[in-house]
Amino acid sequence: MERVHLKKLCVGCFSRLELARWQKARMRWAEAQGMGKNKVWHDTRALPKLANRIKIEGSLYWIIRGAFAVRQSVTTFSSIKDDKGLSMCRIWLSPTLVTVVAQKHRPFQGWRYLNARDAPQDLYDEHATSELDEERELNDMLFELGLV
Repeated sequence: MERVHLKKLCVGCFSRLELARWQKARMRWAEAQGMGKNKVWHDTRALPKLANRIKIEGSLYWIIRGAFAVRQSVTTFSSIKDDKGLSMCRIWLSPTLVTVVAQKHRPFQGWRYLNARDAPQDLYDEHATSELDEERELNDMLFELGLV
């Protein structure tokens, strides 16, 4: 059984750094609400039908400014109710943002499945330390300019 991922447009977010800041603020809020440390999630209307295949080493790939930018491992799914009492699906994510090779992608609504064989390769994660910091910085600048 092939592993499956999710892909999602990161609407209103214009950089990996902005996504990281937004999620860190959400983690602080969640901790203050007593939800625990390092809690990151994305709420959506429906539980993916392939949720069991996603939970096994699957990720959510964020598309920023028309290109794959980062991914986060999916840890689990849960059911919640929104402010109006409607059922929703909460996708729980690893707090680590892993930068992936930028690949252009056309817009779409909601989320879509992504076969593992079509997923962009990892470049590095935000906590990684390496001798390639200059290359990482250049890659980030090119991405922010929309050149990769």
